[in-house]
Amino acid sequence: DALCTDEVNGYTCACNPGFLGSGYLCVDADECVIGSHNCADNAANCVNLVGSYRCDCPPGTHSTNGGFPCVACPVGTAATSVDASDCSICAANFFGSPTDACQPCPVG
Repeated sequence: DALCTDEVNGYTCACNPGFLGSGYLCVDADECVIGSHNCADNAANCVNLVGSYRCDCPPGTHSTNGGFPCVACPVGTAATSVDASDCSICAANFFGSPTDACQPCPVG
């Protein structure tokens, strides 16, 4: 979690990106808590990872072209992945809302 460099009289260490500390003791920096992420700028939710973070689109939205910002899934589709990065068209005789899975159409 740190990078150390040899010096004439010893060595110095610095924490790697995504970590905080003295360089000799480094801990994960929770970018979501400290606000050093850009997820909110993209209408996405921040998820902390060790040494990094990721932005997930909220339910009913998806990322565009594998990037951001998050945009709403159209009516008649449903988000298909945990991070809601894709929307699928509901099959015939099913309906969907952008925040729910596809459901069978009511009979009658």
